[in-house]
Amino acid sequence: MDLLVKIEDNFKRMAATGNVDMSVIEILTKLKEQLVEIKKELLAKGSSIRDDFPKFHALETQLRIIEHMISRVKIAPEIHDNPKVADDALIVLPDFMNLHESLASKKTIDGDNITDLSSSLQISAMKCNMYPSTETVTKSVNTKMLNVQFDRFVSRVGGEIERL
Repeated sequence: MDLLVKIEDNFKRMAATGNVDMSVIEILTKLKEQLVEIKKELLAKGSSIRDDFPKFHALETQLRIIEHMISRVKIAPEIHDNPKVADDALIVLPDFMNLHESLASKKTIDGDNITDLSSSLQISAMKCNMYPSTETVTKSVNTKMLNVQFDRFVSRVGGEIERL
């Protein structure tokens, strides 16, 4: 959460001054790296689909938003997008922080709650151009990785059906 507070403070400063502060990119990149590690651990763990899919979807949503924030900050000076980029980030950050906190909680994670929080975050981000276009998301899909993940998914579903 510490990185998120730094990110929020940085965007607040940008909104107040009207100047783009590129140092936020470094902090966003650190957060992205943490999320990628959490995602790798989740995939390696191999728990039940019912438990893992909401977390995986939430992590993917967060990663896409962070990547889009980085790209918007990078081009903000060229297209005179500040303080708009900061204002938009500040709209999204409360939902982002809420989801991040829920995922980091040591309590049992309610998959339905995580899905709702993730959907709310995605909608919020889409409304203020802090989420990549559908075209961009589709292009970013790694077909090989998708096939590997799908095979794992099918295998796990088969295992769960056999247990029933």
